[in-house]
Amino acid sequence: MPVRWWSYAALVATALVLAVPGTAGAAFSVQPSPNAFGGENLLNGVSGSSPSDVWAVGSLCCSGRNFGRGTLTEHWNGSAWTIVPSPDVRLFDDRLNGVAALSPVNAWAVGDIKQSGYRSGNPLIVHWDGSSWRTVPPPSGLTGGLRAVSADSAGDLWAVGDDGHGQGVALRLVGGTWVRVPVPHVSSDRLRGVKVFGPNDAWAVGDSGGSTLVLHWNGAAWSVVPSPNPDGYSNILNAVDGVSGSDLWAVGQKGQNKSNTGVPPGTRTLALHWNGRTFSEIAPPNVGDQDSLSGVKAVASAAVTVVGTYQDTVTGADRTLAVRWTSSGWRIRSTPNVGSDNLLRGITLPPRGLEFWVVGLHGTSGGAVETLVLRGY
Repeated sequence: MPVRWWSYAALVATALVLAVPGTAGAAFSVQPSPNAFGGENLLNGVSGSSPSDVWAVGSLCCSGRNFGRGTLTEHWNGSAWTIVPSPDVRLFDDRLNGVAALSPVNAWAVGDIKQSGYRSGNPLIVHWDGSSWRTVPPPSGLTGGLRAVSADSAGDLWAVGDDGHGQGVALRLVGGTWVRVPVPHVSSDRLRGVKVFGPNDAWAVGDSGGSTLVLHWNGAAWSVVPSPNPDGYSNILNAVDGVSGSDLWAVGQKGQNKSNTGVPPGTRTLALHWNGRTFSEIAPPNVGDQDSLSGVKAVASAAVTVVGTYQDTVTGADRTLAVRWTSSGWRIRSTPNVGSDNLLRGITLPPRGLEFWVVGLHGTSGGAVETLVLRGY
């Protein structure tokens, strides 16, 4: 199928100023972000190379140009967010889950692509060269999708996901080509987050058959690192970050989903810390039902911000959640909500930046889903 490129005129992207409920002096505030078309716009990942070069990626649905889901890429230039055209294959569902911005002329985003109506597909990799996003082929024959991508300061790149059949996937960029590197197989493995510190030190996290899964790259091979499973039924890690390979945080959720069991409170927050020798659980607070964590950014050993979502026990609406780890423990941060349901999915703090960027989605009274971007400290 040919790749179709959107024009700015076809996007008709309008940035709306969103009302921000909450108390004065909140740690985070809503930053206006554009939406393309009128159906569904959501952001899954965010990364920046500087305070004036930040990318957010996700997907949108649906329009006559595709008859399916399309990729969504938005850029912050230091003053405003704008939609930037990205690859879209007609009659296919395209989605971007993670992004790594290395410089204004070098960024990578990963996700998955499948024929509309089909359950399984293939990894999707796109590259920004300073002027446009272009598709880069994954390893031949690889199925499934990619959920996260990370680079170290020298540009060593890894992307992780799964093959759609219970096997974790790790890809490394070698000489301009993405190469699959074998990872251990445990049981129904899904890799959801990755953090690269150097050519001999990379970490990937996810889940395997209801248990947490942590893998470490030592420069020669990936190996399983033992990690706690505080819940007897379900333990999932969604993201990983740290200040070094000996001071690492992995976050997600534990417990059974309330929508499956009908019994509150449902899932609970999960945070594991690696001190260079072992992982241990350091439980963050829970606010309502269905608490989960989806993104983490570590600035220092005692300055770690984690974002996610919880369900209001009175209204049943999904609400934004942010907690900060300091020398005195966990502390809930104030975060705004817009419209109906709100979900946070990714967080970053660009190099030399002073403020975090957090991305996700929110519902509207009319039923549409729109992008959600928070800016805070």
